[in-house]
Amino acid sequence: MSEISLNIRHASQLWTMHERGEGLKVYTHDLTEMGAQVKFYDFGITVTCEIDLSEREQDSLLNCLVKDQIPYIPHWQALTPDIHRTVQIIESKLMDVARLADHGFRKVPKGIRLPPAKVTKTYLNQSQGFPIMNWKLSDNEKERLSEIISGFSLEAQKKYENGIVQIPLSISFGQKQIFMDDAEVEAAFQNMNTGDSIPPFWTLYGLAWENFSQNRSHDAAILILATSLETALKWCLMSQGDDISNFLIDNIPSPPLRKLYECACQYTAFDFPEHFSGWLHQLSTARNFVAHKPKGFKIDMLLLGRWFAIGEAILKAISGKDNEPLVGYLVKPIGERASEQFTDDACGVVLRREAFRNTEEEKLHVLMDTGETYYFSDSSFETLPDKKQKFPDIK
Repeated sequence: MSEISLNIRHASQLWTMHERGEGLKVYTHDLTEMGAQVKFYDFGITVTCEIDLSEREQDSLLNCLVKDQIPYIPHWQALTPDIHRTVQIIESKLMDVARLADHGFRKVPKGIRLPPAKVTKTYLNQSQGFPIMNWKLSDNEKERLSEIISGFSLEAQKKYENGIVQIPLSISFGQKQIFMDDAEVEAAFQNMNTGDSIPPFWTLYGLAWENFSQNRSHDAAILILATSLETALKWCLMSQGDDISNFLIDNIPSPPLRKLYECACQYTAFDFPEHFSGWLHQLSTARNFVAHKPKGFKIDMLLLGRWFAIGEAILKAISGKDNEPLVGYLVKPIGERASEQFTDDACGVVLRREAFRNTEEEKLHVLMDTGETYYFSDSSFETLPDKKQKFPDIK
């Protein structure tokens, strides 16, 4: 069994209580049924899991992550496609324990006000930080490591003498940097109309995205995203709907998200894609499970990506902009180079179509099942057939 750990922090808000003259305190709790351990100390919380890695997986990880380079912090792109699934499984187990540890402290009255727990990052320089897991090598694994580093520089060998290898976490919905051209900056300035009230759904969407991409709190992301879209659709109906719509919104319990969307499609001038309706129904179902039957069920990464993609498309339509018809659809990479970056069964969900880097060429921006996002030209992907566009019902 391999011993792999993950560090989380609560924005430096959680500390041990010291009496004067006491040294550093470290508290340890074993979760035997999970093959895990939780440590709490002044630098945060560390969760450790025992992971069953085959010799092939050990060799693949070491070859990808151990380099004759100083400084070197592994990032997701350092991994070859054959080991992506293994790292995602390791990460999933550690994150399950991390969420349990966070929950344990949050239920203590003092912990109720804690900010969201976040994975700590190791920094290559002031601007580049990567979330990593620490693999503490066993004696057998150290022998495998020694074969790899035998030809390294003495400085690089010294880096690994403690038997710790860093494993990167998945990108986890990381998005590309957002660069604004002159016209977009001017449009932003024009949007700053001091006479307008600011509807809350814009900020709610951003909060949902933060929980989705940074805090890895999917339940919270689902609740906030559904509220954001419900608020946005009601705003559309109130601003452009008829008197009956306004009366119903003011005087009856909130209708399901799908019904709100269908009404907005029918009774407002906003250009909303009709096929979003069924996907919003699945989001609504997930939201109800989180709110009324909270039992910790898991949602497929790409289904979450689909909901955020159509949420963004709805807000984009409210801004009067056109949307890519493929937003929310599942696609798979094709072409000669696809096997160099992806596994054979890899697929992703279309987020948007946008300009590629600083060129005038537009490409599909796709969230892959590894958590990475890629740009695809029209010749480098194919849309999955209808029967493979569906995710299992939430129940």
